[in-house]
Order: sequence, then C-alpha cells, then structure tokens
Amino acid sequence: MARYSNTRVNSRTVRFYDRASATRLTIQNIAESMTAEEKTFTSLNNAFTSNNTTVSVSDPVVTFQSRSFATVPSGFDALTKTDFTVFVNGVAAEVDAITSIAESGTNVVVTFNDTLNFDLESDDEFMITGKLVS
Repeated sequence: MARYSNTRVNSRTVRFYDRASATRLTIQNIAESMTAEEKTFTSLNNAFTSNNTTVSVSDPVVTFQSRSFATVPSGFDALTKTDFTVFVNGVAAEVDAITSIAESGTNVVVTFNDTLNFDLESDDEFMITGKLVS
C-alpha cells in the first residue's frame, strides 16, 4: 500500500528543469545589461612572466616593467592585491605575504613582506596574473 495517495500535491517537489527557463532569462538579462567594456573587463585575465616581461628585483620589491592595470569601468570596485595572483618560482604567493600591488607610472610594482620567508633574487622566476595590460 502506498504511503501517499496519487492525488497528493507536494509543493516542495520541483524538477530541475521546471525553473531552467527562468534562470536562463535572468542570466541572459544580466549579460545583456553589461556594456562591451564591462564584459571585456570581467573576462580579462592576462599573465606576464619574467620570461616575457622585463622584471626588476630589489628585495622585497618586484617591478613588472611596461605593464599596467586594466581600466576599471565605472561602477566597478577599484583593483586591490586580491585581484591578482603572484607566483615566485612557480609557487603562488599568499595574499598575506604581499604588502601591495600598485601602479607606478607604466609599471606594476609588487611589494612583499616578511611573511614570504625567503629573499627574492634576480634569477627567480616571477609571474603575475590578473586584470593587466601591456
């Protein structure tokens, strides 16, 4: 004997495809409301390494020359160090080990602090990823 009658309606029962069209419209509306500049900015994630970019090292500062932050569209938050990932010899540096990532003229300057726990050398390999342009 069945636990419930065949005519019982359960308001909690929702099939995943019952709401798919509503979700798709919401995502589509968001995408259509963004300008071309905003779409380009949100999808931007460039990587520059010491192999393809001139990098100067003066422990604890690493300077990626002739690189700059992408222009942030109006209404978006300003870029901070959490918007970038910095690698030293292939290992991602923790955000806490970075004091700041800033623009200085046409360069991007990464300043590390003592929690990095080793000295930076000019023969180390550096890479930065994020909303950067050349």
